[in-house]
Amino acid sequence: MKIEKRVLLTTMPMPDEGYWDNFRRDTQRRVFTYSFPRINSFGLRFLKYNIPKIGILEYPTHDEYVQALEKGYDIVGYSFYVNEIDEIIGMIKTAKRARRDVEIWGGNYGALTPGIEEHFDELMIGYGEERIAAKLGLKIDRIRHPPLIWYVQTSFGLKINPVGILFTTRGCPLRCDFCQTPSFCSKPQKITLESIKEVIEIYRERGIREVIIYDENFSLFPKHTRKVIELLAQSGIHWFCMTTVDHLSRNWREWYEMNMLGAFIGIESFSQDTLASMNKITMDASDTVDFVKEVHEFIYLLGFFIIGYEGDTGRSVTDDVNTLRGLKLDHTQIRILTPLPRTPLWDDIEDSYGIFERDWSRYDTMHLVWNHPHFEPDELRKLLIRSLLKCHPRTYLVRSQLKFARRFTSERGFFRAGLYLLKNMWRANTLDYTSR
Repeated sequence: MKIEKRVLLTTMPMPDEGYWDNFRRDTQRRVFTYSFPRINSFGLRFLKYNIPKIGILEYPTHDEYVQALEKGYDIVGYSFYVNEIDEIIGMIKTAKRARRDVEIWGGNYGALTPGIEEHFDELMIGYGEERIAAKLGLKIDRIRHPPLIWYVQTSFGLKINPVGILFTTRGCPLRCDFCQTPSFCSKPQKITLESIKEVIEIYRERGIREVIIYDENFSLFPKHTRKVIELLAQSGIHWFCMTTVDHLSRNWREWYEMNMLGAFIGIESFSQDTLASMNKITMDASDTVDFVKEVHEFIYLLGFFIIGYEGDTGRSVTDDVNTLRGLKLDHTQIRILTPLPRTPLWDDIEDSYGIFERDWSRYDTMHLVWNHPHFEPDELRKLLIRSLLKCHPRTYLVRSQLKFARRFTSERGFFRAGLYLLKNMWRANTLDYTSR
């Protein structure tokens, strides 16, 4: 007789300050900033949507987690990142106290971390729907895309608009030295157009009119990309995407005409030698600056930038940040160069300088964890905070909102644009974000 195993998958606990919020952390401001909290787990939502019989918890409180364990699950799995390992190990101990023979699984990028194998019965690298389904005696014909709805809100808690999250592919073959994705999933997988069409229709039914395409690198598959954009345009949905500067420069005019509102781009450095050393495939650094200056008045731009390369000094970082501020990006995510497990950068830095930090909570790209030739950890941390504040003046929100207002007014006229924005705000504050 086949024994049905009961599975619970969970993330780390709810942080003390509430949901993890990159936008607020990027600006280092409590007011005069947006909030974009991570209210659900992409990975667990995909798993639950494709394997409905499993249970999931997303950023539970301690009491919620303990109460779930009382149901006597046979398997408890954890989706986590490297900087969340300490919390996960604590959760595993709690699970084993509740049931000594419970089977422990681990997944997401944290599963790439060396030395954690002893805490798990099984570690899963890559996207796990088919693997977990097979373990439960199930078969998945195609990966279905779950509805993933987040929101943007003001510092005072008023939600501005709901945002749908969309994946058109998962994985990335580009081997930037600092990125873990090629080790996690080096062969990109397309989400079928059938699944994308289904989730777009769900978003429309729930009143979602803007989506963020969260692919690692949107437009890897040009024909697939074109069909997705056509679906979005036909549905009247505006969209943002994560893509390279090179891809954006070649496509932005066409994309703009097909409802693109903005893009998240990896600038990373203004040094061409540094970009080459990181194996970063992009435009020439000076061309990137010229391109951003050309398009920033038309589309929303979020730029990713890294400080603390081996050749960086206090003066060079200050100069780079001044250049970055001059680009007037709508949002700037600056991070400290952090070697992450199973990346070429990890091996290079370990061999050349040594990695001294083994407190995994500091591998959040906000702390220096290796022996830098020109910076002490506290010095670079303070420089990071000053840089984030410099790139997010108190007026940056107004600048971005005016950009959106101009766009919607040009499409709808002044009064209809105002009505559209008010409807978005109403939906944002009335939607049920826990719905799956």
